[in-house]
Amino acid sequence: MEVFREDNRIYLVFEQLNRTILDEIQGQSNQQGIDHLEAKKIIWQMLKACDFMHAHNVVHRDFKPENMLLSRNGVLKICDFGFARQLQEVDIKE
Repeated sequence: MEVFREDNRIYLVFEQLNRTILDEIQGQSNQQGIDHLEAKKIIWQMLKACDFMHAHNVVHRDFKPENMLLSRNGVLKICDFGFARQLQEVDIKE
């Protein structure tokens, strides 16, 4: 949301998101887990996020429920790119 520098340090300000996919799975009081429609929405967003990262040659390398945040309106956001790497494009010749 914002970037600023103070005392030779760079600060990044992000949207506050308090829910992870893991929280959603563990927080369900019934034994059936996340609602099927909600699960489909989350999985679709996960696939779209992976497609976007891979289209830009980025491999996350720590893709797990704790690193998948949900906004109040159910928008999935991937976090913790500390282990992520950008792959070099390889020209494959036949």
